[in-house]
Amino acid sequence: MVHQINLIYISLIICSLLYIVKSKDENDINFASKQSGYEKADDAWDEDEDDKSDEDIEEDAKDEDVKEQVKRDTGGNFYSFTVLDSEGKGVDLGQYKGKITLVVNVASECGYTDNHYKALSKIHNHLVTTGRFSVLAFPCNQFGKQEPGTNAEIQKFAKDRYRAKFPVFGKVNVIESDVSPAWQYLIDETGEAPSWNFFKYLVNENGDVLHAWGAWTSVDEIYSVVQQAVTNAMRRPKTEL
Repeated sequence: MVHQINLIYISLIICSLLYIVKSKDENDINFASKQSGYEKADDAWDEDEDDKSDEDIEEDAKDEDVKEQVKRDTGGNFYSFTVLDSEGKGVDLGQYKGKITLVVNVASECGYTDNHYKALSKIHNHLVTTGRFSVLAFPCNQFGKQEPGTNAEIQKFAKDRYRAKFPVFGKVNVIESDVSPAWQYLIDETGEAPSWNFFKYLVNENGDVLHAWGAWTSVDEIYSVVQQAVTNAMRRPKTEL
């Protein structure tokens, strides 16, 4: 009787060991299968990433080619563009090469209108005597519809009320659709699009953008920066530009 019990006990132990071994083998197989699946997924991901990277590189190369073509076509600076005056006639901005310019989108009915027009007239009249500076004003009706008048009305407003002696060009779009190419250049170079009226871009004598300021920054606050740019420009003869 005891012998039979021992045989049964031993049989149970052997069965248990076999079950454990079998379970381990199955787990190893499942793990290997999963690992293989992960490796395949990783390989597929790497292939996708490689493909994506190639596409991105190719797309970037195309973008750079386009940018380079634009630079070749326009000379790659702000003074390479032509804009329209208040009568719709083309004005070559190349005439300002060699000068520092403060480019501003103006409006006649904005809360910033009075202090900006006064300050723009003041800085223009003071620095224009150097022969190396000019304010360039571009009316825009895109912010709060605060420049609703015609080009002729805007000219009269600027000259009669503020005695503006700086050029006030024809109305332009500076955001969204149909943006003036000259303004698109300013935006692309700085990464900053106008967010309201009286956004200001400082352009150096070579047509490169130096700074950009919003309407909340007064002209008085940037006067020293503008004056220094003019001083720097005066140190270089125009023949070197």
